[in-house]
Amino acid sequence: GADGALVSFRSTDEGRSWSAAVRVNDEEASAGEGLHAMAADGNFSYTAWLDDRAGGKELRGASSSDGGATWSKSQSIYRSPEGTICECCHPSVFIRGGGKELFVLFRNWLSGSRDMFLAVSTDGGSAFTEQKLGEGTWPLKACPMDGGGLWVDDKGPLTVWRRASAIFFARPGNPETELGPGKNPTLAGHTVVWSAPDGLWMKGDGEPRLLEAQGAFPAGAAGAGRELVAYESGGRIIVRVLSGE
Repeated sequence: GADGALVSFRSTDEGRSWSAAVRVNDEEASAGEGLHAMAADGNFSYTAWLDDRAGGKELRGASSSDGGATWSKSQSIYRSPEGTICECCHPSVFIRGGGKELFVLFRNWLSGSRDMFLAVSTDGGSAFTEQKLGEGTWPLKACPMDGGGLWVDDKGPLTVWRRASAIFFARPGNPETELGPGKNPTLAGHTVVWSAPDGLWMKGDGEPRLLEAQGAFPAGAAGAGRELVAYESGGRIIVRVLSGE
């Protein structure tokens, strides 16, 4: 697509062939940064991205009820009263209940601080409410270019994110727990994985431990009783099952 277009491709034969590109953002060139996240539950999919149409970056989203073949008109998830959210941190999305509940994690920019917020919709994305995560704050005059990780279990959302040079874990409304130094955190179900100065670290039920000394840039996923992480190591992409093998 053209610069600033966010597009999706759809396969109905397990990836052997793919459809033509379908644009997700409904205003030309409004997704210039390209930072986005997508999740699906059955045929319902939702994509959130950093959008430029209002001047500063705002968080917008669009849904698909036919497995990504077509997309709805976008709606604003959150617009900062100070003109822009953090410009270069990717959002994260989680869907529950076939699209009734939507959760979007993003980094805000208020009063000079770059703190993580969680936006929640219980009506399929028509309206969202947002709240700051954790009790601390991160005054910063630059974008850290670091999003977070999001998962939802029976107790509600779990989030992991970076503040300054440390990784924090929190449920909304509760104090955060510091896990250690690092950046680029992700959640694979209940397991946290992040990049630290000495390699890739993880924390499940026990104490944090080194997962891969040469690993970096992890991406977590979970489903069907398994937790997995993909990451870069030695010029390759590695995929590991962390639990449920």
